[in-house]
Amino acid sequence: MKGPSPDVVEIEQAKRNAAVARSRVQSTAGALKQRLNPRNLAADAVESVKGKTAAVGDKASDAARKRPGAATAAAAVAALIVFRKPVKKLARRLFSSTDRAERRERKEAKRAVKRHAKAVKAARRSDASPEEAASPPDDLIPHAAAPEASAASAKQE
Repeated sequence: MKGPSPDVVEIEQAKRNAAVARSRVQSTAGALKQRLNPRNLAADAVESVKGKTAAVGDKASDAARKRPGAATAAAAVAALIVFRKPVKKLARRLFSSTDRAERRERKEAKRAVKRHAKAVKAARRSDASPEEAASPPDDLIPHAAAPEASAASAKQE
């Protein structure tokens, strides 16, 4: 009784090696699928950001403890950058050369001119004579009312 031929032994060994390699490839593919799953990628990214944020926060708090004046200045600059529009609006109000009453009068005059322009358009559409609605009263024209206001303020002084 003779044993199996050497070719058969080599074939059996090759089959075993192929099975081992196949199982390694399948386990690697499974691990890659697990790592590349979008949920897992997102969770890993969140954990990474948490860790880095904590490290930066620790460094920032240490720096703030060492130099409180510089930290306060940096926070003030950051606040000005973030809230620049409201701060600009407030500064414009505080340092404006005109007071609220004058601004209100100008806005009302502009509104009156717009209302008059609408009335002129409506009169033209309804075939009314354009001369009747052609010019607004002088008190509705902002530039016509301006000399009177400046004269009145000169009299008050």
